[in-house]
Amino acid sequence: MRHRLAPQPLEWACIVVAGVILAAQLLVPPIVGLADNHDYDRVMGWFGMVPAGIPEDQRYVDFVDRDYDLRLGQFAGGGYLSSELGFTALAVALSPLISSPADLDLRVVGAVHAAAL
Repeated sequence: MRHRLAPQPLEWACIVVAGVILAAQLLVPPIVGLADNHDYDRVMGWFGMVPAGIPEDQRYVDFVDRDYDLRLGQFAGGGYLSSELGFTALAVALSPLISSPADLDLRVVGAVHAAAL
């Protein structure tokens, strides 16, 4: 009995199609996401991040807030520890490669998660 280790062409095609679909959902506007239900603050606060240009009264009833301002020095971690902090730290570090150092696009966090898969 032979065991094959390398994926066959159909398997590669499925992987590529799944990757394209994932990238389109994460990176092409309008992006798919969930509204902030106060959980974002628990992770984003560690990095001094706040939604960019979102009125406070619309922050928790609107769709996903894609853009965040990095306000370094405004630490508001609150002691909440999560494995998500590692993903967010990597996204904050990579974000200046595609936008200004004072901004974070939530799609960068999504791309970091996709790369971890």
